[in-house]
Amino acid sequence: MIQSFWDGDEDWEEKICPKFASRLSSPPFLAIRVFSKNIALLLYEFCNDDDFVLINIDGYLLRRQVNKLECLLEDEHLIDNLLERGIDDFNIFQLLQPHTDSNDKNPSSFEFLKHLQGCKKGDKVKGITKLKGYLKQFGYLSRNGSNNEFKAIAAPDDDDDFDEVMVSAINAYQQNYNLEVTGTLDAKTLSKMMMPRCGMPDSNIKKTGSRHREIQEPGRQGFIHESSHYAFFNGNLTWPPSKTQLTYAFPSGTNSDARQSFSQAFQKWASVSRFTFTSIEDFANADIKISFQAYDHGDGSPFDGPRGVLAHAFPPTDGRLHLDASEKWAVGAVPGAFDIGTVGLHEIGHILGLQHSTSEKAIMYPMIGPGGTKGLSSDDIEGIKALYQE
Repeated sequence: MIQSFWDGDEDWEEKICPKFASRLSSPPFLAIRVFSKNIALLLYEFCNDDDFVLINIDGYLLRRQVNKLECLLEDEHLIDNLLERGIDDFNIFQLLQPHTDSNDKNPSSFEFLKHLQGCKKGDKVKGITKLKGYLKQFGYLSRNGSNNEFKAIAAPDDDDDFDEVMVSAINAYQQNYNLEVTGTLDAKTLSKMMMPRCGMPDSNIKKTGSRHREIQEPGRQGFIHESSHYAFFNGNLTWPPSKTQLTYAFPSGTNSDARQSFSQAFQKWASVSRFTFTSIEDFANADIKISFQAYDHGDGSPFDGPRGVLAHAFPPTDGRLHLDASEKWAVGAVPGAFDIGTVGLHEIGHILGLQHSTSEKAIMYPMIGPGGTKGLSSDDIEGIKALYQE
């Protein structure tokens, strides 16, 4: 469920006619921030035959009947989805997402990478600092300037140098994704970097001429152990041998399509592992807690907006699985949207202890494009069986 909030801005209360303003604090009223330059806030309430929405668009508050929502937006597919499936926070949030097709002005939170194409050793270009942040986030820069520990990224605007450390990091990235190792930001490397992906760092970083390697993950002690294409977290983190029946839950109000997609994803993992998964309503006490979050949501790994980091999940036995509410989610292969079942299947792999795979066929491969779908591969199945010694 998208987290509800009300920021207490008195100006908003002045813009809302008094008979509505007096009801803001009364359930079942809900407010949702939508991160879009055009649509800032959605408010809606269920009033039996008088369902309505209040929407602030560029400072103008509009009240519309549900059956007249088509007057507000051009995306007829999403409006039909809303009207056919009923009103809930998940569908309405999807309805108000900015378009993310090839004509978008801001199609990806990784868009900043585009103007860095061609950068090489010795260059000083604005934006290199952000690139270093990207490489640090996904496991390619080290704290001491080598690739054995993670290097602290300098403050903005004071470290835009493409130095030897950057060359080493780019080499490692290119090796990991089987790209030509040039040490420069060529078109193919940037194309790979700009793909929507999981927020967990890559694990199979390779040195030239070496297929196997151990690396340190940010914020964790020890090393991640890589084997074949699949990989495990440092320490081979697993659920205890006695813990084979795992429960999972969503916050109340979560869309039924999301629940069903995850149910199917759990069934796929259950069919190839020792685990069984049971849905429960007790979110606080579930082994696996699945929720939609946006931007900084308190776990130390903020989301970044549309078409960047799609989701992340923590290794055993944490159980938290977060999907970015800023993304356009769908069920199945829908152009311009991300299949919640495919992304969920990947993140459950992390929940069980698998890290990223270098096999593009694997569900544990970190990247997936809009409209893409994928299932478990032999690499994923071999990985989960090897991790739990089955």
